[in-house]
Amino acid sequence: MTKLPPPISLQNRYYGFRHGQSEANVLNKIISDPKVGTKRFGLSDAGRKQVIESVRANRAVLERAVLYSSDFLRAKETAEVIAETIKSGPRSSESIHFDRRLRERFFGDFDGGDHEAYVRVWSADRQSAKDSKNGVEPVIHVAERVSALVRELEKEMTGRDIVLVAHGDPLQITETWMQGDELENHRAHQFDTAEVRPLNPAGGNDV
Repeated sequence: MTKLPPPISLQNRYYGFRHGQSEANVLNKIISDPKVGTKRFGLSDAGRKQVIESVRANRAVLERAVLYSSDFLRAKETAEVIAETIKSGPRSSESIHFDRRLRERFFGDFDGGDHEAYVRVWSADRQSAKDSKNGVEPVIHVAERVSALVRELEKEMTGRDIVLVAHGDPLQITETWMQGDELENHRAHQFDTAEVRPLNPAGGNDV
């Protein structure tokens, strides 16, 4: 089983915010290629409403948070709706930090196909976080790229609330890493669309 070393002590509080329902979700379509995902398949109307409702329910955290987002259209639009809904001070799209390390996990040969392929991928994940069959990005690679971003933020800020606006797999893998769980167990940490929750609930926990 796989854990991601080395341990660090987190000085900031991190929250995961999964994008709202997307046009790809409605079509049951896997969109993980940046060439497509950064330009097409944004939020559905229902997805925008989900995000607004989630922001209102978590306003106390989001009003003071720093936003970092995937640049995939569905995440980008989610981050923009968060900023627009808060409307407290000079929050705008310029206040959102877009980072490629928060992008969707690449699903290789299954990209562009039906959601049913996720079951095959997650089944392989349970056997090894290093599995790369069918050209799928290994879980360990997702953990490494997001953890690299977190380490940078830890050097830049202390005692802040930082919201990572991203996708289901990257967020559940990040939470798995932050909570010291084995990466093969990431599906136990799954996020619903437009769900926001602490990734390191205790704050400053060793991971």
